[in-house]
Amino acid sequence: MTSQFKNKKIITFFTSSRADYDLIKNLINFFLIDKKFRVHLIITGTHFSKKYGKSYDQIYKKNLKIIPIKLNIKISTPKNIVELSSIYLNKFQNYFNNYKPEATVVLGDRYEAFLLSYCSFINLTKVIHLHGGELSLGAYDDSLRHSISKFSHLHFVSHEQYKKRLIQIGENKSNIFKVGAFAVDNIYKFIDLPDFELSKIVKFDVKKNKFLLVTFHPETLIGSQTIKNFKILLNSLEYFKNLKIVINVPNADTYSEDFIKLIKYYVKKNNNFIYIKNLGSNIFFSIMKKSLIYIGNSSSGIIESPYLKTYFLLIGDRQEGRVLSKNILKIKPFKNEIINAIRSIIKKRPIPKIIYTFGKNYVANRTYKNIVNNLNKIKFIKKFGDINF
Repeated sequence: MTSQFKNKKIITFFTSSRADYDLIKNLINFFLIDKKFRVHLIITGTHFSKKYGKSYDQIYKKNLKIIPIKLNIKISTPKNIVELSSIYLNKFQNYFNNYKPEATVVLGDRYEAFLLSYCSFINLTKVIHLHGGELSLGAYDDSLRHSISKFSHLHFVSHEQYKKRLIQIGENKSNIFKVGAFAVDNIYKFIDLPDFELSKIVKFDVKKNKFLLVTFHPETLIGSQTIKNFKILLNSLEYFKNLKIVINVPNADTYSEDFIKLIKYYVKKNNNFIYIKNLGSNIFFSIMKKSLIYIGNSSSGIIESPYLKTYFLLIGDRQEGRVLSKNILKIKPFKNEIINAIRSIIKKRPIPKIIYTFGKNYVANRTYKNIVNNLNKIKFIKKFGDINF
């Protein structure tokens, strides 16, 4: 280690996809300009995959030490995840053997983030958790998120209800900070792309053609039924021949390979279906804002659509338990119900104003200040906070 970094505390961030990197990048920037810290970023997952938009090459910042963990990811069964988990644990432990970070920062509920949190805890490194306390009852993510919270020492949540939930599972309320959703900062910085530029990306004229945006992730706790549900959605969308159907890449979860095969099949079968890979938050927000309806089961529909004044048609139970804004309609994955809901929403008036469900901007700034002010105060050994019933 050079003398430039010798007396600095290491704070380690983690990202496994472009989606979570877009959420943490503003917070990383605050620590990069803080002379007391040396910033590490562990990069893994779909950042290296062409299938998911290969975003590794786009992450570069001066003074940011990047730790790449490139694995051959083909997640289609629970067996794949367990096998990958053992490799991840070994890779993460090698990192802790070489470095002694002051803290690791993880976001959300990915199984890779859970493994890093576990490894951090075993190596007596404090864990900082972003977006804890939320629910997604239809996926493994729900249990993984709460498990990460139990390993964590500082919590930064997007809503008062999620703060209460962390207190309910025994976390110290003085270490929980309601800062808002990290996507909100990106929405405030977002510059809506002009029609001609967006048209080049989606490969149709967005001014002349109305379109629906779709992001549907595997609902992992219902097994192969999730494939059937996705097929029902795609069959339903075939009804709307006069609309373009823009389908976003799913998460790299169990059954995601099956989802991608289905998407490619329907794109080949229908001239109005378009498949896009993850293109970064600014392009994605532009597409969402201009779409008639955002359809699927992604958390981006829960958090970001209210700020872009876009209706979100939430299908199935993957996000069961989350706080829902007034622009969201939740339905079951039945063909007639999907078709009728889309037809009904198209007839609605535009949403008149932003719905501030998850706070306003400067989320990363508030989080940075609270980490700096509290990191040295908290003890590694945690006490369970009992609730008197």
